[in-house]
Amino acid sequence: MGSPVSAVIANMVMEDVETLALNTFTSDPKLWKRYVDDTFVLLKQDKLTDFFNHIKAGENSINFTMEKEKNGPIPFLDTLITRLEHGQLNTNGYRKPTHTVKYLHFRSEHPLAHKCAVLNTLVHRADKLCGQESERKTEIDLVRSTLKQNGYQDTLLYRKKSANATKNQEHEIRGLAILLYLQGLTDKIKLCLTTHKIQVTPKPLRKLGNLLTSIKDPVDIKSRQGVV
Repeated sequence: MGSPVSAVIANMVMEDVETLALNTFTSDPKLWKRYVDDTFVLLKQDKLTDFFNHIKAGENSINFTMEKEKNGPIPFLDTLITRLEHGQLNTNGYRKPTHTVKYLHFRSEHPLAHKCAVLNTLVHRADKLCGQESERKTEIDLVRSTLKQNGYQDTLLYRKKSANATKNQEHEIRGLAILLYLQGLTDKIKLCLTTHKIQVTPKPLRKLGNLLTSIKDPVDIKSRQGVV
């Protein structure tokens, strides 16, 4: 999806298509979950092809594809869903074959909070996606190994989650300051302003988007489509 607006439009189209398809098909799926244009469906094996052809006939402008489970597991977004015995479902983390192990490097000129956010996000992902403790441990070990390749230190990787507990406490905020991040300087200014109850949000000085030249010609505002 190219933009938030086009994503919203696509979501509205998919909602209409799926509503029509589900209301007119002879057999209801046991489970139907959709995120934008990715759908996870539980349906009887002998009904899959019929339903696939049925939903394709509802909207010719959408190119539908179907992926079936192979010996139990099937990927859906960032989750690997496995059908166990007796019909239970187990979830685990999933990465596409094209996934790179590149994250925000620890030596990059970004605030420490941004680097901690990378760690916290990956740990949170492991906690939410891994259905079994052994799988969670494997995922955490992978996170630790991957981040070490990106320059993260063991002292940060092994830090306890309780270190962030104070963030949930209410504090009186007198103001907000958005500062360009200069390593060694902004941190000192932030410490000073925080003592005066001023919340500081560091902003990276340079981003990849600022360094890359746009190869698209700007579209005149009167000629743009799909906007409100």
